[in-house]
Amino acid sequence: MASISGLDLYRLTDDRTATASSSGSDFSISKQGIKLPYSRKKLVSRRGIPAQKASQSKLMPRQDESVSGIDLWILPNDRMEQFLQAQSCLSRVELSRSNQINHEFHARRYKAVRVLLRMALSVKTKYETGYNDWHFSTNAFGKPELNPQNAGVSFSITHTEDFSALAVATGAKTGIDAEKVNPARGKHLPKQLLTEYETQRLQTHTKYRQFYDFLCIWTLKEAYSKALGLGFSLEFSNIEFELDPVKLRRAVPERNSSGKAEFEILNIHWKNQDYLLSICTICQETEHSDRTIDTINIID
Repeated sequence: MASISGLDLYRLTDDRTATASSSGSDFSISKQGIKLPYSRKKLVSRRGIPAQKASQSKLMPRQDESVSGIDLWILPNDRMEQFLQAQSCLSRVELSRSNQINHEFHARRYKAVRVLLRMALSVKTKYETGYNDWHFSTNAFGKPELNPQNAGVSFSITHTEDFSALAVATGAKTGIDAEKVNPARGKHLPKQLLTEYETQRLQTHTKYRQFYDFLCIWTLKEAYSKALGLGFSLEFSNIEFELDPVKLRRAVPERNSSGKAEFEILNIHWKNQDYLLSICTICQETEHSDRTIDTINIID
């Protein structure tokens, strides 16, 4: 196991596993109307913890934890501080990048999410790589990715007004995107992102359903672009989706030929606000691993 020096005073621990329908919860997550279970996690300092308890900390995953699916992590904006105290694991490049961000909140969020990213990657790989030992770069299109020495794991990050979300997958490329469901924005949506087929399909629905379906298509295209590693270089009007069921009707052949793209759309309710979150995974056609969401973790 690689060293976890620099972060060995911190651990992610389960508070509880909750159902999204728990009474009094300000968070819920569902898929096709079905509530999904999730775990609440805390970043806890080992300082002051008796030695016998520290040795039993949940740095190692449970035996039933899988590495084949997708791990989804959600970091609310008001839970960032606990990760900023662990920023010693960040590289000079990451710290330099944060210093270049003019807005203080965005700079702090960047650092907190990067700390969570390192932890989530180590959790996913059963701590074969320590928090400090992940190395990053950007591809030709500006997408952050892991260096070749950390091959086999992929990640994607998205931000909303209330939280950041992170997807981590092994043996597949992944992309994630989330948008707030705010019907007031309906008149100002960039509908040029749609194909003629998608536009015609939307026009058969009510105004609210048109808005909702547009957000589905938009987040699916964003997630697909991130999984491909193309970022903003992908022309969204050149790819096409069917929503019922979710299916990619027109892909990017030269980029998608080496794997099969799969998609999931989740509905998140957070502090009286609704969000749509789409996840794309692209894996080899010959692989039979389960690429559905394996764990959902919200930082408490």
